[in-house]
Amino acid sequence: MLCGAIGVLVFGVAVYAGLKGTEAPDRNASLTIIYVTAWLGFPIFSIFLGNIFSAFNPWKAVSSVVGQAFRLASPEGPDHLRYPEKLGRWPAAVGLVAFVWLELVFSQGSDVSAGVVPQRCSSESEGVTPKRNFATRTNWW
Repeated sequence: MLCGAIGVLVFGVAVYAGLKGTEAPDRNASLTIIYVTAWLGFPIFSIFLGNIFSAFNPWKAVSSVVGQAFRLASPEGPDHLRYPEKLGRWPAAVGLVAFVWLELVFSQGSDVSAGVVPQRCSSESEGVTPKRNFATRTNWW
């Protein structure tokens, strides 16, 4: 229970730092919490101590508190909903494709350097000599 509370607190700090913190990545606590603690720390410590993320999982901590509150409010409990068998594994596949698209395609959509079209030099006064495209006889960067 204490580890779950620590996980919720650290998650809250990471969200707050991500929303209200500085945009400098070397001074923002959310990047340190997510990349160093979660992505590097948990796997390394799990090698030696077992699955420690299960104890610090903020989603599990919140859901257990909400579940206990519902059990106190309704001791007999609600009827459980069954997963529709006809859906199969398609929701997971759609979620995976959407996540991969978000990571690979959408994140580079506004980045000019990620495109395949070369940029044309506006002038040679920028201190950079443009490369010559001999096929079309135009200057390209």
